[in-house]
Amino acid sequence: SLQSKVVAMLSFDKVEELSTWTDKKTETIKAIRNPVQPDLSARATAPGLAKGVAGNALKVGEDTRVWFPPYKVGYYERYEPFAFSLWVKAPKNYDEVAILHHSDTRRYGFQGYDLVLKNNRLNFRISHAFPHDAISVLSKEKIDSVNWHHVAVSYDGSSRAQGIQVYLDGKKLDTETEFDALKKNSKPFPSVHKIHYFSGLTFGARDLERNFKEGEIDEFYLFDNTIDAGEAAWLSGHPDIAFAARRPVLRNTDSLQAARMAKAQIYDSVQEAMVMGDLPAPRTTHVLLRGVYDSYGDVVQPGTPASILPYDKRFAKNRLGLTQWLFDPANPLTGRIAINRIWEMYFGRGLVKTTDDFGNQGEMPSHPELMDYLAIRLREEAWDTKKMQKYILMSATYRQSSVISPELLEKDPQNILLARSSRYKMPAEMIRDQALAISGLLSGKVGGKSVYPYQPSGLWEALSDKKWRYVYETSKGEDLFRRSIYTIIKRSAPPPFMLIFDAPDRNFCTVKRTVSSSPLQALALMNDPTFIEASKFIAGRMIGEGGNTEKERLVYGFRLVTGRAPDQKETDLLQEMYRQEKSLYIKTPSKATKILSVGDAQFRNNAAVPETAACVDVVMALLNTDEFITRK
Repeated sequence: SLQSKVVAMLSFDKVEELSTWTDKKTETIKAIRNPVQPDLSARATAPGLAKGVAGNALKVGEDTRVWFPPYKVGYYERYEPFAFSLWVKAPKNYDEVAILHHSDTRRYGFQGYDLVLKNNRLNFRISHAFPHDAISVLSKEKIDSVNWHHVAVSYDGSSRAQGIQVYLDGKKLDTETEFDALKKNSKPFPSVHKIHYFSGLTFGARDLERNFKEGEIDEFYLFDNTIDAGEAAWLSGHPDIAFAARRPVLRNTDSLQAARMAKAQIYDSVQEAMVMGDLPAPRTTHVLLRGVYDSYGDVVQPGTPASILPYDKRFAKNRLGLTQWLFDPANPLTGRIAINRIWEMYFGRGLVKTTDDFGNQGEMPSHPELMDYLAIRLREEAWDTKKMQKYILMSATYRQSSVISPELLEKDPQNILLARSSRYKMPAEMIRDQALAISGLLSGKVGGKSVYPYQPSGLWEALSDKKWRYVYETSKGEDLFRRSIYTIIKRSAPPPFMLIFDAPDRNFCTVKRTVSSSPLQALALMNDPTFIEASKFIAGRMIGEGGNTEKERLVYGFRLVTGRAPDQKETDLLQEMYRQEKSLYIKTPSKATKILSVGDAQFRNNAAVPETAACVDVVMALLNTDEFITRK
């Protein structure tokens, strides 16, 4: 029965020079032969050999590493049963070291499985992200530091701690369950964003962890199904077994495993979000004298300013209690602050101008009764911000014209009295999304993972000061044109366009953005591939939808970008620019071809190349105007 299940074995008797195919070429490597599948033998670095239970054994040194080809041996998902056995000699007490591991590093939650010695107690773990999404069992008995011991582990694919059986010297061990919450996939997966190499099923060194130094390992066997107590006892009594070569076959999936696979697919399809937890016991917190981190003053307890609202004794003094305090109907701040931010988003100025300061250094509200009314309405609408925004947008105040008369300019230059609609520069995200929307490229898809739009190649790598480089892989297809809210943000290298247009870099919490105007912003609008590609598709709309004459198309393009028709002076200027650019592209067709080749989206040109390229230049100029980037 064991012969029908074995997929790998290592006797560790000798290190050989074996030929193998790696990276599109044949190499001779130092390896320990796997007689069951010789083409999947284990590579060896700095292997030490010592007398074992049968011939030689692997003696682990500081740099010893023996590993099977990654993703090819022992690559099991949490619903797949498997087992292994080996002989172990631990010459001293080990706090926490891996005997073998088929997992990512600690940074990635030890995704995979490993056999660990924890104070010389056997600890077998299967993890998606240890410890909160993992199963872990720990033997109650320690192994001594004198003798060889046979260890066998069998896992039934149940994703439960009770599905793990650990055997020592042929006898089942009593174990205690450390964790029993494995929900998602446990297979380590390749990714360009991982900074540590996944070595596969490995004995010896483990990145950034202590290793099993001076420990010894012998006679390893891996099985693609469970083993029972009788088989574990037989393996313990026969340390020198010669299994015949075997090519593993695809196992038939029974109804139980099929159900487990279906359940796993449901769990794996759900996106995860990190949630901060509470400590089992609160940490003692002190006042730091003069702000020095190691100069402790009085002990302080969690609390809130009583002058705002005394903390209700019913609320626990944790994050849940703080939330309940914030949304207590008697709290005077939460609703006012929330509605002030929504108001500022649409009017460019909050009812309290100092959005980032509601304290005694901030300004008084310009319309206190209105603020109170809206704050109470927001609370009574169950904090439905979408409903509140609709209410504001349908108000007569919002629907006013932003055209300013000389009288209003003299009486109320900052529009504090709201006698007209406000004019203000749109934030970076809106400027980009507006260009994509006009072009017809903006994706309406809601939700999903972060996307990687165009940015200068090598930017992330150049700004990283670490030996590894997190690779920026530009998205493809629809993901290039998702709303800016889905753009990936790396704090040390935020999207350059967003940064140029005053988006914060997220190194610090920013309540209120600064607003600037610089030549660099104009350069970004003229050279960013997103805006060039958007201009190309807006030009396509001008040609396809604007009419048959040059003037009709230019007027249509102007209306798309600015929302109004051009006057005669503006029309004449547009026509003059168009003719100059067209003449240039007729003389240098390579430049026209070059500008029309920017971007990955498939573009169908329904006019002559010089005409379309000239329209692109006109649109790029329009996108660079104050009318495009200003909300009015």
